[in-house]
Amino acid sequence: MHERLTMRLFQRLAFLSDFVYRKDFKTSSPPGYEIVDSVNDEASGLQAAAYRHAGTGNIFVMFRGTDPSERPDVAADFDLFRGQVGMPAGGAFHSQLERARAFTDGVMEQVGLAPIKIGGHSLGGAIAQVEAARTGLEAHTFNAPGVSGIVEKLYPGRPSENVFNHVESGDPVSTVLGSHHGLVWPHANALEPGEYGVSLRPTEMLADVVLQGQHLGQNHSMTRFAAALMAEGGQGGGAGAPEPGDGLTGQSASEAAHEAQQHAQAAAQHETEAQQHAQQSAQHETEAQRAGDQALAHEMQAERASDQTHGHETEAQRGAEQAHAHESEAQRAAEQGLSHEEEAQRASEQSHGHEAEAARASDQSREHEREAQHAAEQGHTHEAEAQRASEQSQAHESDAARASQQSHEHEGEAQRASGQADAHESEASRASGQAHTRN
Repeated sequence: MHERLTMRLFQRLAFLSDFVYRKDFKTSSPPGYEIVDSVNDEASGLQAAAYRHAGTGNIFVMFRGTDPSERPDVAADFDLFRGQVGMPAGGAFHSQLERARAFTDGVMEQVGLAPIKIGGHSLGGAIAQVEAARTGLEAHTFNAPGVSGIVEKLYPGRPSENVFNHVESGDPVSTVLGSHHGLVWPHANALEPGEYGVSLRPTEMLADVVLQGQHLGQNHSMTRFAAALMAEGGQGGGAGAPEPGDGLTGQSASEAAHEAQQHAQAAAQHETEAQQHAQQSAQHETEAQRAGDQALAHEMQAERASDQTHGHETEAQRGAEQAHAHESEAQRAAEQGLSHEEEAQRASEQSHGHEAEAARASDQSREHEREAQHAAEQGHTHEAEAQRASEQSQAHESDAARASQQSHEHEGEAQRASGQADAHESEASRASGQAHTRN
């Protein structure tokens, strides 16, 4: 059996559900509590902390939800649980459930037999419902979406009497999204306090909220909910003296009242901060709208510029193609020019060779001319000598003629002498014959 439900217990759990939203929740603890363990898992997005009450030693495991001051986070709850209700856990929520299971088991191992309650706001309350079904621990959720479909898929047939879902009238998450696992405790204008155990599905509440122009983030705020519970407890007198079973055994009435006053002051401060955040959010939305209009205008300008750029790109493409063609022609002309230049170089070299040969020929011609001049001069000399030789030859011819004539004359004389010799020889032969005859 769960402990007796009191407004003091609701206030305490609401205060802790709000405290876990602080940026320093991992290292700080509320007045009268000490931190046991905490987690801020970036991979899954789970954020949670476990606190021990300094007076009683009771343990409170609180799961943090989405940021209530930002409308996109409230919309994220819609997007997440619209797909999750009645379906097996999956995606980001499934990852957070796995990490929450490990965190809860770790805290239970650390604290031993100390009494443990779990809770959370919004998405944190959804996780608390599942963990309560798994462990049997008492759970209190605040404006959390209903996840009975997920619980039935994961842990079918588990009892739900240990889960208490605190719901405000007009909250866009807890009153519209799914059926809750456990009992529903309505607050404010929905039902009178104490009439719990009824599962609410007033979808028309969301329409009323929108028609009245209420800010969704403000209406879903845990800080505002905690402050409302403090005021509700103050009106009923339940926030003062401790009651049996509310976890305050051993505290005096003055101590309990002082703690409640501290919680109320903190809740009021958080409510002021939430209102400031809401005003800033509205201002940011206006600025975002203006920025969106400007962005649309810029987008239209960019589209026109893009069309012009496309036209320029087409022209540039054609220009590039023409330039490429001209470049090819220039390349060919350059290659031809290089060939002509090489031919001219060779012709120039040949011309220099011919000039050298012509120079040598000119030198040789001048040399031959000098030799011819010299030969001519020698020719004139030889001609004079020939003239003299001719004259001498003529003289010699005259001498030869005379000698020939003399030779003829001598030949005649020789012939005559030969005849005379032959006669003399004949005479000698006759004389010799005569001599032989006489002997």
